[in-house]
Amino acid sequence: VQLLSSVPWAAQATAALVRSIHVLKTDGAAYDVSYSDPDVPFSIFVGVHLEPVPRESLRMAEGVLHEAMHLLLSLVEDVVPLVASSGDLIHSPWQGRPRPAQGILHGLVVFASVRAFMSSPLLIERLRIEEIDHAAARVRLIEEEMRAIADVKDSEGLTNDGRDFAAALLAPVL
Repeated sequence: VQLLSSVPWAAQATAALVRSIHVLKTDGAAYDVSYSDPDVPFSIFVGVHLEPVPRESLRMAEGVLHEAMHLLLSLVEDVVPLVASSGDLIHSPWQGRPRPAQGILHGLVVFASVRAFMSSPLLIERLRIEEIDHAAARVRLIEEEMRAIADVKDSEGLTNDGRDFAAALLAPVL
Protein backbone atom coordinates (compact mmCIF):
# COMPACT_ATOMS: atom_id res chain seq x y z
CA VAL A 1 0.00 0.00 0.00
CA GLN A 2 2.88 2.36 0.77
CA LEU A 3 4.39 1.86 -2.67
CA LEU A 4 1.07 2.22 -4.47
CA SER A 5 0.30 5.36 -2.47
CA SER A 6 3.50 7.01 -3.72
CA VAL A 7 1.98 7.28 -7.22
CA PRO A 8 -1.30 9.23 -6.99
CA TRP A 9 -3.12 7.68 -9.96
CA ALA A 10 -2.22 4.15 -8.81
CA ALA A 11 -3.36 4.92 -5.27
CA GLN A 12 -6.63 6.42 -6.48
CA ALA A 13 -7.36 3.54 -8.86
CA THR A 14 -6.70 0.82 -6.32
CA ALA A 15 -8.59 2.66 -3.56
CA ALA A 16 -11.61 3.08 -5.83
CA LEU A 17 -11.62 -0.46 -7.20
CA VAL A 18 -10.27 -2.76 -4.48
CA ARG A 19 -12.23 -3.20 -1.29
CA SER A 20 -11.23 -6.76 -0.48
CA ILE A 21 -7.97 -8.65 -1.00
CA HIS A 22 -8.16 -12.40 -0.71
CA VAL A 23 -4.90 -14.19 -0.01
CA LEU A 24 -3.73 -17.01 -2.26
CA LYS A 25 -0.91 -19.44 -1.55
CA THR A 26 1.96 -19.27 -4.03
CA ASP A 27 4.05 -22.13 -5.38
CA GLY A 28 7.31 -20.62 -4.19
CA ALA A 29 9.46 -17.52 -4.26
CA ALA A 30 9.82 -17.52 -8.05
CA TYR A 31 6.05 -17.30 -8.60
CA ASP A 32 3.59 -14.47 -8.19
CA VAL A 33 -0.09 -15.20 -8.58
CA SER A 34 -3.12 -12.96 -8.74
CA TYR A 35 -6.68 -13.16 -10.01
CA SER A 36 -9.83 -11.12 -10.31
CA ASP A 37 -13.29 -11.79 -11.64
CA PRO A 38 -15.63 -9.03 -12.83
CA ASP A 39 -18.49 -11.01 -11.27
CA VAL A 40 -16.83 -10.48 -7.86
CA PRO A 41 -16.70 -6.68 -7.84
CA PHE A 42 -14.17 -4.77 -5.75
CA SER A 43 -12.37 -8.01 -4.85
CA ILE A 44 -9.00 -9.33 -5.91
CA PHE A 45 -7.03 -12.44 -5.10
CA VAL A 46 -3.27 -12.02 -4.61
CA GLY A 47 -0.60 -14.55 -3.69
CA VAL A 48 1.46 -14.14 -0.56
CA HIS A 49 4.71 -16.03 -0.15
CA LEU A 50 5.07 -18.13 3.00
CA GLU A 51 8.75 -17.19 3.33
CA PRO A 52 10.27 -13.74 2.78
CA VAL A 53 11.23 -13.15 -0.86
CA PRO A 54 13.29 -10.41 -2.50
CA ARG A 55 11.34 -7.30 -3.56
CA GLU A 56 8.12 -8.70 -2.10
CA SER A 57 6.55 -5.27 -1.50
CA LEU A 58 7.13 -4.21 -5.09
CA ARG A 59 5.91 -7.55 -6.43
CA MET A 60 2.80 -7.34 -4.25
CA ALA A 61 2.12 -3.76 -5.36
CA GLU A 62 2.34 -4.93 -8.97
CA GLY A 63 -0.13 -7.75 -8.31
CA VAL A 64 -2.65 -5.45 -6.63
CA LEU A 65 -2.37 -2.84 -9.39
CA HIS A 66 -2.57 -5.58 -12.05
CA GLU A 67 -5.87 -6.85 -10.73
CA ALA A 68 -7.28 -3.37 -10.08
CA MET A 69 -6.69 -2.56 -13.76
CA HIS A 70 -8.53 -5.72 -14.84
CA LEU A 71 -11.48 -4.61 -12.70
CA LEU A 72 -11.32 -1.11 -14.16
CA LEU A 73 -11.33 -2.32 -17.75
CA SER A 74 -14.26 -4.64 -17.02
CA LEU A 75 -16.22 -1.63 -15.76
CA VAL A 76 -15.24 0.42 -18.82
CA GLU A 77 -16.35 -2.43 -21.09
CA ASP A 78 -19.80 -2.29 -19.50
CA VAL A 79 -20.14 1.28 -20.80
CA VAL A 80 -17.96 1.47 -23.94
CA PRO A 81 -17.90 -1.50 -26.31
CA LEU A 82 -14.23 -2.21 -27.00
CA VAL A 83 -14.48 -5.72 -28.42
CA ALA A 84 -16.21 -6.45 -31.72
CA SER A 85 -15.84 -10.25 -31.75
CA SER A 86 -14.06 -13.01 -29.93
CA GLY A 87 -12.89 -14.85 -33.05
CA ASP A 88 -9.73 -12.82 -33.78
CA LEU A 89 -6.87 -14.66 -32.01
CA ILE A 90 -3.59 -12.89 -31.32
CA HIS A 91 -0.47 -14.41 -29.77
CA SER A 92 -0.16 -13.38 -26.13
CA PRO A 93 3.41 -12.84 -24.92
CA TRP A 94 2.09 -13.00 -21.37
CA GLN A 95 0.43 -16.38 -21.68
CA GLY A 96 2.45 -17.77 -24.58
CA ARG A 97 -0.63 -18.81 -26.56
CA PRO A 98 -3.22 -17.31 -28.90
CA ARG A 99 -5.87 -15.26 -27.12
CA PRO A 100 -8.99 -13.39 -28.22
CA ALA A 101 -8.59 -9.66 -28.80
CA GLN A 102 -10.36 -8.95 -25.49
CA GLY A 103 -7.72 -10.93 -23.56
CA ILE A 104 -4.92 -9.13 -25.38
CA LEU A 105 -6.55 -5.76 -24.65
CA HIS A 106 -6.84 -6.66 -20.97
CA GLY A 107 -3.16 -7.62 -20.90
CA LEU A 108 -2.23 -4.41 -22.68
CA VAL A 109 -4.17 -2.25 -20.18
CA VAL A 110 -2.74 -4.10 -17.19
CA PHE A 111 0.85 -4.06 -18.34
CA ALA A 112 0.76 -0.49 -19.68
CA SER A 113 -0.40 0.48 -16.18
CA VAL A 114 2.31 -1.58 -14.48
CA ARG A 115 4.87 -0.02 -16.85
CA ALA A 116 3.69 3.49 -15.96
CA PHE A 117 3.77 2.67 -12.24
CA MET A 118 7.20 1.01 -12.30
CA SER A 119 8.73 3.88 -14.27
CA SER A 120 7.21 6.66 -12.17
CA PRO A 121 9.84 8.92 -10.58
CA LEU A 122 7.51 9.16 -7.56
CA LEU A 123 7.92 5.42 -7.04
CA ILE A 124 11.60 5.21 -7.96
CA GLU A 125 12.59 7.77 -5.32
CA ARG A 126 11.13 5.48 -2.63
CA LEU A 127 12.87 2.27 -3.75
CA ARG A 128 16.11 0.63 -2.67
CA ILE A 129 18.70 -0.01 -5.40
CA GLU A 130 17.74 -3.67 -5.90
CA GLU A 131 14.10 -2.63 -6.23
CA ILE A 132 15.05 0.05 -8.78
CA ASP A 133 16.86 -2.61 -10.79
CA HIS A 134 13.80 -4.88 -10.59
CA ALA A 135 11.46 -2.06 -11.67
CA ALA A 136 13.73 -1.15 -14.60
CA ALA A 137 13.89 -4.79 -15.72
CA ARG A 138 10.08 -5.07 -15.50
CA VAL A 139 9.66 -1.91 -17.59
CA ARG A 140 12.05 -3.21 -20.28
CA LEU A 141 10.29 -6.60 -20.43
CA ILE A 142 6.81 -5.05 -20.53
CA GLU A 143 7.82 -2.67 -23.32
CA GLU A 144 9.17 -5.58 -25.34
CA GLU A 145 5.95 -7.54 -24.79
CA MET A 146 3.81 -4.53 -25.69
CA ARG A 147 5.72 -4.10 -28.97
CA ALA A 148 5.14 -7.81 -29.67
CA ILE A 149 1.36 -7.27 -29.67
CA ALA A 150 1.37 -3.92 -31.47
CA ASP A 151 -0.87 -5.35 -34.20
CA VAL A 152 -3.78 -5.40 -31.74
CA LYS A 153 -4.33 -1.73 -32.57
CA ASP A 154 -5.45 -2.88 -36.04
CA SER A 155 -7.43 -5.93 -34.90
CA GLU A 156 -10.86 -6.52 -36.37
CA GLY A 157 -11.66 -8.16 -33.03
CA LEU A 158 -11.84 -4.68 -31.49
CA THR A 159 -14.29 -1.87 -32.12
CA ASN A 160 -13.03 1.49 -33.37
CA ASP A 161 -12.94 2.66 -29.75
CA GLY A 162 -11.03 -0.48 -28.79
CA ARG A 163 -8.47 0.05 -31.56
CA ASP A 164 -8.06 3.72 -30.62
CA PHE A 165 -7.61 2.75 -26.98
CA ALA A 166 -5.03 0.11 -27.86
CA ALA A 167 -3.14 2.57 -30.07
CA ALA A 168 -3.05 5.15 -27.26
CA LEU A 169 -1.71 2.55 -24.78
CA LEU A 170 0.94 1.40 -27.28
CA ALA A 171 2.06 4.89 -28.35
CA PRO A 172 4.76 5.29 -25.64
CA VAL A 173 6.58 2.12 -26.74
CA LEU A 174 6.20 2.23 -30.52
